[in-house]
Amino acid sequence: MKRILFGAALALLARPAWAEVGTSSTATTSATSFFTTSETPVAFEEPSPWRYGFLLLSTARYQFDNGDRTQLTAINPITGVEELDTRYDPTGEDFYDLVTTIGGEVGYGPMQLAMRFDTALFFHEPIAHPDAVPRISENLEQRYNNVYNLDYISGSYADRNVDLTLGDFYVTLGRGLLLAIRKVGDVGVDNKLRGANGKVRLGDLTLNAFGGFVNLKNFEQGQGFNYDNGNDLIVGGRAEYGFGKYLKLGGHGVLMRNQEDRPRQAEIRGVGATVELPRPVEWAKLYAEVAFMERDLSEPGDPVATDDTFAAYMSANVFAGPVTVLFEGKHYDNLPLIVPDLVAQSTSPTINARQTINLYIAQPTAERPQLILLTNQTVTGGRVRVDYRINADVVPFIAAGRYHDETAVRLGSLGSGATDATAVYGGGTFRWEGGTATGNAGYRGQFGGLDRVDIHLLADVEQHLWDDYAAELYVNALKATQDNEDWLEGRVAASIKAGRTWGATLAYEFYTRTPGLFRQHYVSVAGNWQFSERGLLRALVGGERAGLKCTGGVCRFFPGFEGARIELDLRY
Repeated sequence: MKRILFGAALALLARPAWAEVGTSSTATTSATSFFTTSETPVAFEEPSPWRYGFLLLSTARYQFDNGDRTQLTAINPITGVEELDTRYDPTGEDFYDLVTTIGGEVGYGPMQLAMRFDTALFFHEPIAHPDAVPRISENLEQRYNNVYNLDYISGSYADRNVDLTLGDFYVTLGRGLLLAIRKVGDVGVDNKLRGANGKVRLGDLTLNAFGGFVNLKNFEQGQGFNYDNGNDLIVGGRAEYGFGKYLKLGGHGVLMRNQEDRPRQAEIRGVGATVELPRPVEWAKLYAEVAFMERDLSEPGDPVATDDTFAAYMSANVFAGPVTVLFEGKHYDNLPLIVPDLVAQSTSPTINARQTINLYIAQPTAERPQLILLTNQTVTGGRVRVDYRINADVVPFIAAGRYHDETAVRLGSLGSGATDATAVYGGGTFRWEGGTATGNAGYRGQFGGLDRVDIHLLADVEQHLWDDYAAELYVNALKATQDNEDWLEGRVAASIKAGRTWGATLAYEFYTRTPGLFRQHYVSVAGNWQFSERGLLRALVGGERAGLKCTGGVCRFFPGFEGARIELDLRY
């Protein structure tokens, strides 16, 4: 049995980081093959040391409209007066694309090789009007170019004491105050390092060293942008020592250096430390992290000029019977937005804006995960959340936070003074016979250098109907006020599902900010069909709203979509 469990553990350790979890309607365990109530002796079969996996994700779509109502202006050559230019701007409309990811892995014992190929093919590409302003043609030159890319390749070895990866890998130090090279699928981030990553376990001591060049996702699905990788070098390491379940002490360091010939040195050096008390007592656990960062901003030949950063984060849980209390706090002083060299050198404002989500650090927000957080660089504050388990079916919570943000003061933008923010919200999980409801609602107001008030509602209700059929209602709505402007944005969707075999959804999305720039209302019909244990088809016809979409502090502006798409998902 130990050999079986150890083999299963190796398989989990060796699973490539890029492979998303595939689900199945049938759950089995290896133990069921080796137990029987029969008196007849059963021959023992050694588990095969070979394992493999295959992934195919393919999306075909036609984008008729992106909801953009931007109106261009131009100088009339006759009158010399700026007038509305009605010539068509097609840069995000009327095109077909086929985006495919093919991945595979093969392993033998503790060794594994994994690869992923990405392709993006574009058809019926937009064409600028012959008399359109130059920036439209320039924008099109940077989009809708076919992409063929070996996006991920990795060879790894993993046993009880050693993990070694050559090729692409993800790495995060602590909670990300100094470094977070990771994947955030909800907003299209997939950053990797291409180099080497090694980890050695010596009893209670774990040592980790890594180094490589940044490997970005090279295109944006559905928008036609593609770009080369930056050439940023990142090296670092971490050491951690554990004292059983009572205490873990860790320290790490990182060096980031731009390899291109740029006016500034752009070298970043950082060190950090972590303290974790997993369960020093049965009723509590604690995590704390500090980080120091120095950026070399000197010009070649000039005296060294640096910009310093300090950051601290902590979280603590207290368990008192049915009550769980979370304390979370942060103090960030001048945390930078570290972006790939590609962005720093880009002369295209469009690509620059798109790629600033590819940050190399991901400091915790200490706020609600779905929050639209505009700044998080120079801020002090925290929150308290209390969950009360009335019984197995009723678990409400309430949370409150307070934050003092001076990011605008440090940057000299987004207002002229500091911002104070207060957040109060609550919700929970509620179950009844055949049904479940989860969600939260609340208020967040910030005033000072940047004034904004958000009132949000997030709810997901599912009810069993008969046999395998169930209905679901999802609501995610936000009412916001900023700079004396009010708007609504969100999504309302109703679904019916037949187990895991198929489902259908009718959705309405809205975004009423700047109606002169973006369409306000979108309707779509979508469906999914699980045609085999490992195969899934999804399809959508209609529209999806424009606007910011956030997860865990990573926010990205998505253009609207009007058209049709179909997705194939195969995993073996």
